[in-house]
Amino acid sequence: MEGALTLPLTATSADGKVFKLVGAAFEIMGPQNVLVTDTSADTVSVPLAIGVYSIRLHSGWQLERANEPGQRVQAELISPNPLSFSIEKGATSQVRFLFKLQGEGSADVGIHVDSGGSISGEIEFQGASSDPRDGPLFEPLVGQRVPFTLSFESSTLSKSTDGVVRRLHVTTGPITLQFGGVPSEALTSRVAPALNGTTAEFVLEATPYGRVRFLGLHLGMGANGTPDRLFIFNLREQDVLESVLDNEGYPAAKPFEVNSLVSIQTTSSSSRVDGQGLFRITPY
Repeated sequence: MEGALTLPLTATSADGKVFKLVGAAFEIMGPQNVLVTDTSADTVSVPLAIGVYSIRLHSGWQLERANEPGQRVQAELISPNPLSFSIEKGATSQVRFLFKLQGEGSADVGIHVDSGGSISGEIEFQGASSDPRDGPLFEPLVGQRVPFTLSFESSTLSKSTDGVVRRLHVTTGPITLQFGGVPSEALTSRVAPALNGTTAEFVLEATPYGRVRFLGLHLGMGANGTPDRLFIFNLREQDVLESVLDNEGYPAAKPFEVNSLVSIQTTSSSSRVDGQGLFRITPY
């Protein structure tokens, strides 16, 4: 039984610029191992057996504007590499590698080119518990280091103060959550699809002593504080490693890093997994 993987290699920005990924080679690992080296077309399609896979983009690629072949665009790959995906019976799965373009926003190959932000890092999973109804849902993750990227096309920033503490509020547009590393059915086939498309909110708080604190992130929670998704993804409250303030004393809207605890849990049972990691957060 088979499904298929598609790899679109072009993207169009909001202002009509078309980008193409050139010179790419992809290594697919899982129930079938495939090396894709012919990426001259705009889209590559690969039939694959059902299962959970990882795909690695090898070095040697470059992004170009379609109307300027041979002219390289400076870009950084921010998706996990390798990136995990799953193949289901009779279905077509699309893999998207996200690139940050210097001075131009981000390129989500096969989808769009736009401005936006991201949260990325590597989670070291340390403990898990499962509800009997779920089976060993998260236990295979314990002891694993799993890279992830949470990206969003746009965000809205606002400021507030009570006269003492100054806060920067960030509300994202719809998010895309990607996991890499060792293929995980729980993360790739269940957690990511359940949370993709939701929005996120987080706050940076500047104290009178010049310290900046990240007040946490809770994906899968509705506006009234109750779960509205099948899973919840939490980054815990923590001090920012390097505090930067703007000229008004508010947290600066610049990339920052935090060492934070992480938890992922179901909303219909008691299954959860816990970990920690160093995460880089770009608010916009």
